[in-house]
Amino acid sequence: MQRNFNGKSENLVYRLCLQEFNKKKKTAPSFQNADWSRVLKIVPPELFGLVRARIQSITSLSASDSLAMNRREITLWKNRLLLLNCLKEVSKNFRKKRIDFILLKGFALEKRIYAPNVRFFSDLDILIPEKDALRAEQALKALNYTQGKDTYPPCYYAKYKQHLVFSKKGKTNIKVDLHTELAEKYSGFEIRNEELFEKANSELINRMKIKVLSNEHQLLHLCLHFIYVHPYGSDIKSSYEIAMFIKKNQINWNEFTRLCVRTKTAAIVYQAFSFSQGFFNFQAPKASLTALKKAANTTEISLLRFFSPENKVSTRLLGYKTRKWIIKFILAKGIERKNLILQDVFYSWKYQQKRTRLVK
Repeated sequence: MQRNFNGKSENLVYRLCLQEFNKKKKTAPSFQNADWSRVLKIVPPELFGLVRARIQSITSLSASDSLAMNRREITLWKNRLLLLNCLKEVSKNFRKKRIDFILLKGFALEKRIYAPNVRFFSDLDILIPEKDALRAEQALKALNYTQGKDTYPPCYYAKYKQHLVFSKKGKTNIKVDLHTELAEKYSGFEIRNEELFEKANSELINRMKIKVLSNEHQLLHLCLHFIYVHPYGSDIKSSYEIAMFIKKNQINWNEFTRLCVRTKTAAIVYQAFSFSQGFFNFQAPKASLTALKKAANTTEISLLRFFSPENKVSTRLLGYKTRKWIIKFILAKGIERKNLILQDVFYSWKYQQKRTRLVK
């Protein structure tokens, strides 16, 4: 099964990813007379290296398109090198202060999904034990990192979110997201921070030995990020990463299924798999899918499907932010958590209004 998109450029990005997913298939004739300049503008940074390699393997770009591609690639490479330097200094400083950490997404996913292609991205996401949060903040500040002016105040993140956002002073615009959880505290998902560190693996990144999530936790995080943290945002990229992670990595499916049931994320993961399979026909064991569906709340699955991009009615009537908050509100268990979400919505709206007035 293949998806079709309203925009021709989105279709091209999808089909290029599909070619990478199944290289045995011949190049589709729809690539002829493609508007590559538009494709190069809209393709997410994470997919740029992959799309660039696929384009070069099937066609020769015009001089203007080739120049545009090279310019964007240079910009992405500059940012990547800055992020590598950032990871190096943060890793060295944290180790010196004996602060344990896990690298989320970014470089951690590159070898497991994209190699030999490069995965570009905009910031570093670092998970730390909650007990070390204050020491980690102090360590970043000692490295000349501070909360950016374009982010919410510290009290907002401390109360409602699972991370703090820091940026490097100067013109680099490099950001570090310091996480203590994989999802907001009011989400109701029972993901133990301690277990993430107990099960963590090590990955060699730029000759640095860095902790990364176990395969099972990484797959769970990909699904959570796609369906809950940023619901259906960048659906081609997220579906590709879920599909390719399953294809390229060894998953203990019995352990993964038990993990989803225990952490109350079965509905999220089941929907992430169902939606992503519409893009890329990856194979997850039927026994696991059946167990996930059985453990999931059918109302929650129906809700997630209703607000997905597949439903043209909900996407036309409601904007992305509205759908995101509705999903978070309905999935939250208990009055206390629902009240926190309402406060989060109000605080977010109030702060955005304040920023708008300051800009004007």
